[in-house]
Amino acid sequence: DQMEQYNLYDPRGLSLHCTPGAVSQPDGNEPTGEVFGCHNMWFRTMAQMFSSISPEMHDEFDVQYSLPLAERCAYTYYGCCEPLHNKIDKLRRFKNLRRISITAWANVDEAAEKIGRDYVLSYKPNPAFVASPVFDPEPVKAEIKGVLKACIRYGTPCEFILKDISTTANRPENLT
Repeated sequence: DQMEQYNLYDPRGLSLHCTPGAVSQPDGNEPTGEVFGCHNMWFRTMAQMFSSISPEMHDEFDVQYSLPLAERCAYTYYGCCEPLHNKIDKLRRFKNLRRISITAWANVDEAAEKIGRDYVLSYKPNPAFVASPVFDPEPVKAEIKGVLKACIRYGTPCEFILKDISTTANRPENLT
């Protein structure tokens, strides 16, 4: 409320960690002629600390509390590094949900099937594959092919977000 009261949201903040911050106009430009606030922003939430609890407990201890905040924003992006393949049905409670993070530790085929054409499957590849001094492209290729096959099978839109890269073993070429 104070961020909006003092007009502190930045319409140029189109990037926030691994997801958009501000929502751009259809032409890609920043919003104009209005007070910039939550209604122009992505709601970004996750519950990594609940990775191993049941979908019901996840809903009880996280989702229900996030819903009122999410409804103030333009869109919702849910997840980070926690496996969410078995919690998609609970996440559907977000009316403005657009993207769901699916990690290397999730069942991608199950996630793509449950997401279908409704949301973007935002895949986070395994960062360990680029952390070795001797780079082996085969696990990377296999991971990407597996994700793409699952998404094609179910008509699921997808994106790849390379994140949580702590090291490339002094070999930045591992990223390309």
